[in-house]
Amino acid sequence: MTYLLVASWTLVAVLAAIALTGSRRWHRNVTAWTRPGAAEPAPEGHTLLDVRNWAALVVVGGFLLVVTLDHVRLSEEELEEATDLAVGLASGPGVTAQRIAAEAAVLLDRDLEAVDVSDEVDPEGEDSNTWYEVRPARDSDSDDLLEPVVCVQLYSDTASANAGPCLD
Repeated sequence: MTYLLVASWTLVAVLAAIALTGSRRWHRNVTAWTRPGAAEPAPEGHTLLDVRNWAALVVVGGFLLVVTLDHVRLSEEELEEATDLAVGLASGPGVTAQRIAAEAAVLLDRDLEAVDVSDEVDPEGEDSNTWYEVRPARDSDSDDLLEPVVCVQLYSDTASANAGPCLD
């Protein structure tokens, strides 16, 4: 996705160069190389070409800005889903918040931080059960897309631990 965004922003830069250059100069340069005998458009034609170039730049640039911001920002739902998968991948004896954060970081391809961590859940023996619950963390604002936070509450028959700032 990053390569697609870079290629798209390159296209926007080319569109901006065309729009800033103006249609008269652009038409003169292009026809000099491709069709030296081509007729020059009328002044109204150049005006329409300028409007088309600026409209294309605004539409493509606006759309690409929205797509880029969506790609850069991490929503709380994406974090919660990735954490849910990461806990499933990291489950087992000795589950720690750092291990869950490492799994989630690999899934999201981002740097994540495990904070406000209590002791790890380490079931005593193979007979004990371990399970978890992923939920929004305290003080997390659903409108704040820059730093969404989730809480992973780990449970076992013998202990429980928080991997993240939990509501409780």
